[in-house]
Amino acid sequence: MSTLEIKNLNVSFGKKQLVQDVNLTLRMDKITGLIGQSGSGKSLTSLEILGFLPPNLRGKCEIWLDGERINFRKGFFANVMQNPRTAFNPLNSMKSHAKETIKARNLREKFHTQNGANLKDKFDRNSNINDEIKSAFKSAGLSEDVLELYPPQMSGGMLQRAMIALTLLARPKFIIADEPTTDLDLLSQKKVLDMLSDLAIKSGVGMLIITHDFGVIRHICDEVFVMENGRLIEHGSVTDVFENPQSDGAKQIIGAYKFLNKSAEICDENALDLKQNLALNVRDLNFSYKIFSLFKNSQKPVLSGVNFALESGKALGVLGVSGSGKSTLAQILMQIYTPNSAQITFFGKKLCAKNLVSRREIYRQMQIVFQDPLSSVNPQNSVFECIKEPLDYLFKFDKTQLENRVKEVLSFVGLSEDFLSKLALNLSGGQIQRVLIARALAVRPKVLILDESLSSLDTILQVKFIELLKRLKSQLTLIFITHDIRLARILCDEIVLLDGGKIAEIIKPNSKMKSQIGRNLENSILK
Repeated sequence: MSTLEIKNLNVSFGKKQLVQDVNLTLRMDKITGLIGQSGSGKSLTSLEILGFLPPNLRGKCEIWLDGERINFRKGFFANVMQNPRTAFNPLNSMKSHAKETIKARNLREKFHTQNGANLKDKFDRNSNINDEIKSAFKSAGLSEDVLELYPPQMSGGMLQRAMIALTLLARPKFIIADEPTTDLDLLSQKKVLDMLSDLAIKSGVGMLIITHDFGVIRHICDEVFVMENGRLIEHGSVTDVFENPQSDGAKQIIGAYKFLNKSAEICDENALDLKQNLALNVRDLNFSYKIFSLFKNSQKPVLSGVNFALESGKALGVLGVSGSGKSTLAQILMQIYTPNSAQITFFGKKLCAKNLVSRREIYRQMQIVFQDPLSSVNPQNSVFECIKEPLDYLFKFDKTQLENRVKEVLSFVGLSEDFLSKLALNLSGGQIQRVLIARALAVRPKVLILDESLSSLDTILQVKFIELLKRLKSQLTLIFITHDIRLARILCDEIVLLDGGKIAEIIKPNSKMKSQIGRNLENSILK
């Protein structure tokens, strides 16, 4: 079977070496994993292989297939990105994206043919385009109806499957999937991983999976490389590395992974406590999206009859699959959306944002860290500007107070003062997420909403932040929205499970779930 070799891969920023002397040997009949902590250089490695490095970074590498050097990267590689929402044009339908992919593929094949490139095509070039598109989307678990949808109308899981369909249409020889399941719920995560595995087997393409989750590695990969500080520190079969890690970096990653699984063990008790000193009380919350059309306006129910209460100093977990209404609930609490009907009290006062003054007062006491870090900051702003932005809006601090508060929270999330001058676009996904958590904590709110805010962090950082948030619970009330049951069980005092916009059940963290959707989620945990 063919072997792909990546030789002497280096990436630098000015005189600073970010990735150094990386050499990968990738079997085309195997799925290989690349794992490491946030900022270890995983994504930079993939960007250099793909030829997608930003202009402010310099990179070089050699790519060889069975002893012959590859000079044409485009068409040979395809990329399944971490954040599919930023990869699609929101103004184009899925069918338009698919046709654009086929057009680019045909131009590429024509170019390679004219230049004598030896690229064997297993597919029928004269096949009907529409049939080919439908077949690719069906293989990715999507119906024909999805072809008429636009990216804003689709959930994260649907967009990730659509990206896999486009990958099928591109007909690559090798696929690089960079954190392909980070933002997905457990059910969608397992489905996407199984799709990627089937794609590799049926199409005969090689695959490199980049992730911070050793559960993903164990589920889909045959071999794994471990990366730390821009260097490869360990390589072997998944079983060997998991059972007998040699490097300190691998031991830390696997230790954190085992800690999460062990700490989330369940029992049969499920007695809910009588709540006192409520921070938040939500009764009969209903919300629908308005759908406007040329002939008839309609509404799509998103949340129906939602009731829960959150005690001050406690942590409430909100679980659910993609599209169950978790993020919508958070945005209603933050006054971004207005519910159709609801009775919501915040520390005994009716939650209301009829004017700017009351909204500003709410934001002083309640902050949110959104799911997608890249769309939550101006990429051209420095870290200092990102963190001080809400302070400028909500308070009247002088320059010294601002600098001291920003440095304090930056240190709190484990980033040095060297990051203050760095632009957001030059940070890894995990580093940006830590900056956003720091920004929310800088306000010193009474209630903090974390909307999938730990999903882009590696397992070591997840464990550290969970311990950090546990210590903060005496001063802070938490709403923890997540798709990872393990994290919710470790951090939260109570867990709400949403299904189709309704509460399926409310349980204590170490209790078994009784609803069907709850049991499905528990069975989908990658161990």
